[in-house]
Amino acid sequence: MFTGPGCSSIGAGAFSEHGPFRPSGNGLIKNEFSRKKEANMLYLESPAGVGFSYSANQSFYDGVNDEMTGHYVPQLPNLILKSSLKSSLKGVAIGNPLLEFNNDFYSRAEYLWSHGLISDATYEVSEKDEENIDVCLKDETTQYMNRKDLQKAMHAHLIGVTQWTACSNVLNYHMDDLEVPTLPLLGILTKNDVRVFVYSGDQDAVIPFTGTRTLINGLAKEMRLNNTVGGWTQVYGDILAYATVRGAAHHVPLSQPARSLVLFRSFLDGKPLPDVSLAQIIYGVYTYRNHTHSRNFRNWPGCSSIGAGAFSEHGPFRPSGNGLIKNEFSWNKGHYVPQLANLVLKSSLKSNLRGVAIGNPLLEFNNDFNSIGEYLWSHGLISDATYDLSEKICNYSQIRRQEQKFLSAPCKLVNSQINSEIGKFIDSYDVTLDVCLHSVSQQAHVLNQMMDEEKIDVCLDDETTQYLNRKDVQKAMHAHLIGVTQWATCSNVLNYHMDDLEIPTLPLLGTFTKSGVRVLVYSGDQDSIIPFIGTRTLVNGLAKELGLNTTVPYRTWLTNRQVGGWTQVYGDILAYATIRGASHEAPFSQPARSLVLFRSFLDGKPLPDVSLAQ
Repeated sequence: MFTGPGCSSIGAGAFSEHGPFRPSGNGLIKNEFSRKKEANMLYLESPAGVGFSYSANQSFYDGVNDEMTGHYVPQLPNLILKSSLKSSLKGVAIGNPLLEFNNDFYSRAEYLWSHGLISDATYEVSEKDEENIDVCLKDETTQYMNRKDLQKAMHAHLIGVTQWTACSNVLNYHMDDLEVPTLPLLGILTKNDVRVFVYSGDQDAVIPFTGTRTLINGLAKEMRLNNTVGGWTQVYGDILAYATVRGAAHHVPLSQPARSLVLFRSFLDGKPLPDVSLAQIIYGVYTYRNHTHSRNFRNWPGCSSIGAGAFSEHGPFRPSGNGLIKNEFSWNKGHYVPQLANLVLKSSLKSNLRGVAIGNPLLEFNNDFNSIGEYLWSHGLISDATYDLSEKICNYSQIRRQEQKFLSAPCKLVNSQINSEIGKFIDSYDVTLDVCLHSVSQQAHVLNQMMDEEKIDVCLDDETTQYLNRKDVQKAMHAHLIGVTQWATCSNVLNYHMDDLEIPTLPLLGTFTKSGVRVLVYSGDQDSIIPFIGTRTLVNGLAKELGLNTTVPYRTWLTNRQVGGWTQVYGDILAYATIRGASHEAPFSQPARSLVLFRSFLDGKPLPDVSLAQ
């Protein structure tokens, strides 16, 4: 049942999310991830007045006053339980549900802010009432459902309306009913031994998982259900479960069909979602917290600008197989950039320095590192309890300081819990990107699953390493391996003074702007190493300190008619931007968008908005 008030379960559910077919052009194409493969599905256009359903009684349309409006699913099984009918009801699965009005809608502001969709100022003055988000379904579905031959085949009749639409405005809903909480009904279901499974797409800003997760956790405590399975899926008492679907939107099966099907199958089987042991994944990644030679340190001191920059991000070529392939989005472009520019300004040399662009920079130690905890929590990577521990016992700046020596017992506990929940298979530089599986068979499996996803070579590090260790390549580059046996992306030969990380570079940006040098600071919004939520706050504070007025208010910027990110400009001299969907190495994960940003910076123009993009 598609539970948005007045919306069709056929158009929005069967044809958009998890039905056996999807409209395409003049016909249908098979949905390889249909839930029909796992169970018999029934899609109801309910109540009457939605889609093709109708009532012969005209007064019905004027008197809809149903407390189930907008969130049918919990109430329907509750009615079944209350009735005298015998039923075989075994479980209830609810996707991105509206469980409690205030909590769910209040969490929107924080979610939108933590994902870079609204500015600091807007977040601070955000009120209880928020704009409705109009989620439009595909035009192809509407066109298909309005074909006369199709309507004839379906024995459908348009009564009282001129055409089929995904959502109906015929019915007059009492929107106050949205405030009726459905959370208590989940408690009733579990008390009656009905398994309850609540899931959220972690990219959904309509009903953010940050609110849903907290509510489920609270319900479990209220019912005194012990946590039997932890992580991104949590099971309480083997009866109440919550899970996020990584990279999924409000319509989970539409945005992540394969992952959604795994979730659905596990629910039907009455089993926990598969973990590492069940998936039998063999993988040898080392996270940045434990091993400084990991790929996750590639932009830190001691890492190669050729391997991590030229060959991975924005250089003219990228390794592929036994050779190089052209990077269509080449730029031909830490701590180094601000200081270098500052030295240029301080020197007696004449220079034509006109601007400084810094990607995902470490600007101020405490702010940047302490924003990691909230970022991980707001993106669903760590639980409420662990986030609470990181806030009260040991924050990320404390962990970062201590890990160069010895973690104290409290910090060790928090760090261990964080690492456990994040797991080994998430790249902290891009929390939505699949990791490279070194096993050929596993790699092939992942690539097959990614056919409908953006093609990002997650094994690029391995290919780069192999390519640069070829003798003919080294000979052509006149390269010599001195003191090491082979080329590696990051080096542990050098002993860095890690305390230097705590020296803030933010004041240098102020120096540049005072000298008439344009400054652009940008962040990939999927980077949890230097989260944008900390960087954005720092840049906003710097603008206030310098007395720079906002000349381009916080807004989206576009490329190829799609949102490329968000941007704000102060005094036409200091600018901040996010790159939507980008990792710590933005040009690697979002090359086209990064190139647009880079081009705008070189041209000295604001990032394109709607008028410029047309």
